[in-house]
Amino acid sequence: SKTSKAAVTPGEIIPADELLADLYLALNKPEKALEAYKVNLKGHPFRFNGIYGAAKAAEKLNNVKLAVYYYDQLVKLSSETNSSRPEIIEAKNFLADNSTAIANNV
Repeated sequence: SKTSKAAVTPGEIIPADELLADLYLALNKPEKALEAYKVNLKGHPFRFNGIYGAAKAAEKLNNVKLAVYYYDQLVKLSSETNSSRPEIIEAKNFLADNSTAIANNV
């Protein structure tokens, strides 16, 4: 072998940007968290936890339109699984509670 690196190298378990965003969210810094989640989602667009975190950060910032966008993505991402994960239930409840805002395109 020309390199000591294994032929199959596992990918990262949790992207660093997502970990940083989670930390910001835990420290109640939703604006910085949302920025980090957006960076993370550019490279990892279909990560469940990244989308959920972005939705939570947007919700904490009272950005209903953006929270609806991310929660809707989360529901669509898991639509074929019939999942009862608490995050999915939370997303569906948020979307139902904000259906007027969605209809009015807030």
